[in-house]
Amino acid sequence: MIWICVLPGPEAGSTACKQGRARSACHTCLKQMAADMVGCHSAQLSVMRNEFGKPRFQHPVRARTLDFSISHTTGISIVAISAAGKIGVDVEGTDTKEARDFSIDEFLTHSERSYFDARSQTAPEHHLKIWTRKEAVLKALGFGLVRGTEAAPLCGTLLDGGCHIDPQMPYRLYNEGLSVCDIDVGRGAVASMATSANCCSYRKTEWHL
Repeated sequence: MIWICVLPGPEAGSTACKQGRARSACHTCLKQMAADMVGCHSAQLSVMRNEFGKPRFQHPVRARTLDFSISHTTGISIVAISAAGKIGVDVEGTDTKEARDFSIDEFLTHSERSYFDARSQTAPEHHLKIWTRKEAVLKALGFGLVRGTEAAPLCGTLLDGGCHIDPQMPYRLYNEGLSVCDIDVGRGAVASMATSANCCSYRKTEWHL
């Protein structure tokens, strides 16, 4: 089972205090979902990080079967938790100047660039969608950006930012043992998920501050 919770994220220009509250809400949401899944009190849950900084539940022992991933952008945050294997999520806002100026080019390997360029993708949202897929894969593998974006090269439809990858028909990265899909988070943002589960089906909920 995979659960995804969508929360209000820090707004553009938010004070450090407001940003802190938004992030705290994500961790509260995460612990509550995990506690419900393993049957314990949220206060019993403790977290450790691997050598690349990816957080994992350490206690209680039964919570170690869960994997989770958190991502923030202006106005929205996503918490994903899985009892079906590895998971990684990424969300990026599309309505900021930074988003409109973003280019995926410098983050592509030579083989990725050849596929990408052949489709003449110029829309900033296409670049952002490809980036969310790439970062979701890197998060699911457990090393994020520590090893660089070339650590898990994308291929095929994953490099087509104009294509929506439905959770019911995810793209399978066989070399990495991951399924990748896009997540619908509404207007103003794009998001993706990567999971080692055979299916990308998930249950979506909302958390109100």
